[in-house]
Amino acid sequence: MQIGLEGASPSSTPARTFDMTEGKHQTSGAQVGGRTSPAIAPERAGLVQPTQALVLGRGASLARRPAPQQPGSRGLGRKRRDFLHGPGAGYTPTVVNALGRRSRLLRRCVQFGAFVASVFPAVASAADNEAPIQRPSRPAGTAVAVAQPAPTPEPAPALAATPAFTSSPAPTSAQAPAPRASATPTQPAGAVLHTTHESPKKKERLPHRGFVLDARIGAAGCLRSLCTETHRASPGLRLDGFVGGNIRGWVDLGISGGWGNYSASVETNANVLRLYGIEPAQLQLAANTMGNPLGFNPFALQVQSARLSTARVGPALRVHLIPRGRGIAYVGAGLGYSTFLADYDTAVGDVSLRFHGIDVPLQAGAGVQISEHLAAIVQFDYTFTNYPIARFQHPQQDLTLPVAFLDSAASASSGTAVSDSLPRSWGVGMGLRARF
Repeated sequence: MQIGLEGASPSSTPARTFDMTEGKHQTSGAQVGGRTSPAIAPERAGLVQPTQALVLGRGASLARRPAPQQPGSRGLGRKRRDFLHGPGAGYTPTVVNALGRRSRLLRRCVQFGAFVASVFPAVASAADNEAPIQRPSRPAGTAVAVAQPAPTPEPAPALAATPAFTSSPAPTSAQAPAPRASATPTQPAGAVLHTTHESPKKKERLPHRGFVLDARIGAAGCLRSLCTETHRASPGLRLDGFVGGNIRGWVDLGISGGWGNYSASVETNANVLRLYGIEPAQLQLAANTMGNPLGFNPFALQVQSARLSTARVGPALRVHLIPRGRGIAYVGAGLGYSTFLADYDTAVGDVSLRFHGIDVPLQAGAGVQISEHLAAIVQFDYTFTNYPIARFQHPQQDLTLPVAFLDSAASASSGTAVSDSLPRSWGVGMGLRARF
């Protein structure tokens, strides 16, 4: 295909054509003054005016065409040549080729612009369909992938059709190149990366405050001469407990109580009164002196067996040395009602002596928290007692006597005092402490 250039002067007819297939200028000559001059460049002959018209030969067109081997691609690397003249580079108008080798730079710029115009819409469409990724703002934290329904991809915008100036069919456009794989790993479509940063939570020490309930089981024993000499008592079972509240982890205030028994071994056929240092005749004389004679025979109280027990109840106060945490340690004291009971099997029936008084228990305990509301504890008690009243129960008569009356009879009989021989108890037990 050839393109001819026609000047504005009617008297001059340029015979210069451009071979589109070979990319060369051919000038056969010009008619000047009726003579044919040698072939010279139209520019030098002054035949080409600034305003020129493109005269296309027959069958010529300005349609784009694929140019796998464009002029001027010699010396370029394979990748660069494919980049300039590969798929999508056929948008160069034919008029660019008419400028020849002297306009190589302009031709390449136009080809590059056409390439970018054809590829960029496809790349932008593919980038719009990618799932967004929210990257963590801090390196520390826990990443949790929450699956969400994948958004419906929007259809890629159609490439703008390039106007064709030819009757021949346009060549099939090449597929848009796939986007370059990113070095950063991406999440699957529909997954959004969320990050949570949790500050380290300080571990709180276990509290001791609240409503408190203790229950313990252990052993109990008694001291002083009544237990160790006349009755030869040995330790027995003890049950005790505490119910109350703890104030700010420092103080327990409530009610404590307990019960315990001892096994006794008395001399067979020994008189009950003599076990307390009282002669039967001396007790009978003292009762007659008071004007309240005995209604039973005090000489017929021979013992076959004996049983000893004690019980107490009263308010208690305990001070904690460790207000919170796993460990428990406390000391305490109280004041309450206490009773000591001695039951005897005799020839005339069951005879008992019950002493009533007050006590002052001293306590010390320790333990460990198993959980927030439960602890295992061990407690030791020692109880000071004072019994001012005694009740004598016989099948024939019940007497309530002051212990001072028995002290006078014992002092006259053996030079001892009943009040000094009455027991003081101790106990040790382990159990559970519940806090609510």
